Parts: sequence; C-alpha cells; structure tokens
Amino acid sequence: KNLMMYVEKEYSNADRKEIIRFSFKDPVNGYIELHLTEQQEKSHRGWDIIPQKSKIMKRDIDLYKPEENVIPPSCLVAIYGKVSIDTEEYLSCIVPLSGITSDAQKIHIFRFLQTETSESTSNQRENSDSTHITAYGGKSHTDSS
Repeated sequence: KNLMMYVEKEYSNADRKEIIRFSFKDPVNGYIELHLTEQQEKSHRGWDIIPQKSKIMKRDIDLYKPEENVIPPSCLVAIYGKVSIDTEEYLSCIVPLSGITSDAQKIHIFRFLQTETSESTSNQRENSDSTHITAYGGKSHTDSS
C-alpha cells in the first residue's frame, strides 16, 4: 500500500495504460525481471534502449517504507531516439517478463519520436525519455516520466 501511494503521488501525470496483476513464482526469493534484449519483430532503428536496472526483488518490495526509503524499488529504462531521417518514427518494443505468474507475460513500450526545433541552433537534437517500471503488492505499473 505504501508503494502504491508513492507511485500515485510521484507519477500522477504518467501515462498508465497497462496494469499487470501478478504473483511471484517463488514466494521467498521472488523477483520480476524485464528482458530488454529480446529480438523485436519491428525495427527500432535509431532508438537506444538502455536498462539501468532490469530486476526487482520481492524482498525489496516487501521492505519498502516511504519514511525510510526515498525511492521505491523500480526499474529505470532510458530510451533515446536520434532525430534523423533514418530513425523509425516510433518505438514499439515488446518486453518479456520473468519471475512472475500472470496472464500478461510481456509489457509494451511505445514512444513517438519528438523533434524540437530551436532558433539558436540548426543542429538536430537527440530525443530522450525514461520509463519506470514499479512493482507493488501484486501489481505492476508502467510509468513514463
């Protein structure tokens, strides 16, 4: 419940389209892991997906207390899209999950390439985004910030 309140407060403007209900396969040493290196059906040319941490341990979720821990257990995935004629206009990435029992064994990361123009520079800029995957109390949210 504490973790759910944190997510609602910190990511109140996040685009939450996918809620995955799950249980851990191992009730003692359980985890949820994102497999971001899986081969994709659709090309994501021009996009980089860089996981900072792709595994959350059940014990870390169980021990989370907002008064003691500033940041809850989560996975942070950096997503970069290079503004270029060769870059796919959007990223569609299916990410398999392991360590859990659920009807949904995959999540979908979907991002459009956003271009920014500036009068002060004619250089093309790199587009970046972060996606947080936060698991709590038998649920998982995919949040983008």
